[in-house]
Amino acid sequence: MERLITKLLSFINSLYDVNSIELVEEKMCTEVMDLPQEYLERRAKFLYEHKKITVKECFYGFFNISKLKSCWSYTNEDNEFIYGGFLFNGISEALAQSSNFWDVFNSLNRHHPSEEELEFLKKLNWFEKQAWAGGDGKFGCFLREPGDFPPKIYFYDSGAYFPMNISLEEYFDAMIASCAVRGWQYFYIDFPDKFPELREVNREKVLAELTRTVTVLPRLFPDRDFSYHQERYREIERKLKNQ
Repeated sequence: MERLITKLLSFINSLYDVNSIELVEEKMCTEVMDLPQEYLERRAKFLYEHKKITVKECFYGFFNISKLKSCWSYTNEDNEFIYGGFLFNGISEALAQSSNFWDVFNSLNRHHPSEEELEFLKKLNWFEKQAWAGGDGKFGCFLREPGDFPPKIYFYDSGAYFPMNISLEEYFDAMIASCAVRGWQYFYIDFPDKFPELREVNREKVLAELTRTVTVLPRLFPDRDFSYHQERYREIERKLKNQ
């Protein structure tokens, strides 16, 4: 976890050196908490007793990152707008609190989940999202089931949800490699054969967003390598256009 925290801090600090973007200063924070070992052990014990989730000591550092956050944006003369950043949920909140963040999106999509789907949604809770005001409906989520921390990771977007077959450290590595741009998770999911057609999540809107990302991001961060994103975009484009 120390290595992960170092990576997150390095990314946040690097944003101050990018002249082409604007930062929302009140949503930039590099404060790493230093929670006492005794407190961390109590929280881990609580999570096991109440959720049967085992948090090993090597993951205690995850409790200390909840204050870290970043928020950047860019608008050009053609009113082309793109933004990124992140905000973390506390580990206890993400793993133990009841979850209903998805309810508003079901209402917007006029979707009435079955009892089975509702039980699944209640297991999902977010641990990472954009820091941008009002949110954007996109969340990195844990599927909270008994077992070792971290649980399986899902990407939730405005009523649609996709499993991410990556570890927690790989999730954060991917986020940093993508400059935490809005919707970066789409570059790291397996697209289903039948993509959702929802109000905010459909083939047309997702392709438009990813097109903007692979076009603008290299201009904003010329020192970073986005070759993976560009290749993955071409694969996604082919798949969605053939559906």
